[in-house]
Amino acid sequence: MAAACGLTLVRVDYPADDELAERNLITREKREVDGPSGGCCGD
Repeated sequence: MAAACGLTLVRVDYPADDELAERNLITREKREVDGPSGGCCGD
């Protein structure tokens, strides 16, 4: 984490098309483990 002061988004990289489904599953599994109050923003 870093303060937003002076940071600029240069690009967004996505996995190759044939890897998107697998990455989607990994991300969903992580979110389920963290739960709705996983220590970020809404606590």
